[in-house]
Amino acid sequence: MILVTGSSGLLGSHLLFALASRGKEIKAVIRSEKSIRQIEKVFSYYTDEPGKYLSKITWLHGDLLNYEDVKEMTAGIEEVFHTAAIVSYKKSDRGRIISENTLMAQNVVNACQSNKVRRLCHISSIAALGDQDKLITEETSYDMTGRNSAYSSGKFRAELEVWRGIAEGLDAVILNPSVIIGPGDWNRSSCALFKTVDRGLKFYTEGTTGFVDVRDVARCAIDLMEGNTVNQKFIINSQNTDYLTLFTEMALALGKKPPIIKVNPAMAKLACFLEHLRTLMTGKSPVITHETARISMKKLQYSAEKIINKTGIAFIPVKESVKHTASIFLRETRPRS
Repeated sequence: MILVTGSSGLLGSHLLFALASRGKEIKAVIRSEKSIRQIEKVFSYYTDEPGKYLSKITWLHGDLLNYEDVKEMTAGIEEVFHTAAIVSYKKSDRGRIISENTLMAQNVVNACQSNKVRRLCHISSIAALGDQDKLITEETSYDMTGRNSAYSSGKFRAELEVWRGIAEGLDAVILNPSVIIGPGDWNRSSCALFKTVDRGLKFYTEGTTGFVDVRDVARCAIDLMEGNTVNQKFIINSQNTDYLTLFTEMALALGKKPPIIKVNPAMAKLACFLEHLRTLMTGKSPVITHETARISMKKLQYSAEKIINKTGIAFIPVKESVKHTASIFLRETRPRS
């Protein structure tokens, strides 16, 4: 029996479908019945019979911040895929993002140990590797003194909980996916970028980062858990791509004009200030923060050599991931003729 946390998220929902397609027995942690509808929508991207695969899943309600809940969820479980995470770049959320992501990982690790779960796959992030100006690998040291985002710090500390569990005898693998591209909830995660570009995006930054198809991340997670690899971490990254190239490919796939105005640091600082004023007046969450602006200016490069050598995976090119996701976005958002 397999347990998946964060099951309604972009990766979690695709991971569920990949597991169900392989005939696995699965339990999935959800927040509400609405989560099941979101998961069913993702399944429908890949099959005309989503209900056939949903029927293979047992739904669990619980709070990952509550150890007793997590202990109950993991009873009788052989493998756990921990994909759940809390994401926010609001300054006011910094303490919560760090503490809650750490606590969730701590509870999962402790519950796995208590219930003698055979293996854990912990989904971390490239954010947990820091943002150093050199090729980043699994061996890159995290700079605790650097200007790391709350999400970065939280994911790093969550990894430490997994390494602590490994030191105490737990078999685990850690995945550090780059920015994940794929179809899902168009208001969340990288899916929201397609909605932004579709509305008309004129601006871009000079930054670079890694991108990877959600289907490849799910595949790597399952393959590593089915193999004999334990107590290692792997960067899951298809390509390092600059934002202008990415947004241009998105725009072309959506039938929109690519961005043409390059944002410099002064413009980004002004945009953050204006966005802060907007949030004060409306109470809405900011679209741009100082942390997201700073990160978007960085030129980050990630190596996937380790996972390629281990599994032989041929990653889906970013351009193909964009086309695939854009086609589903258009199908869902454009009026049918």
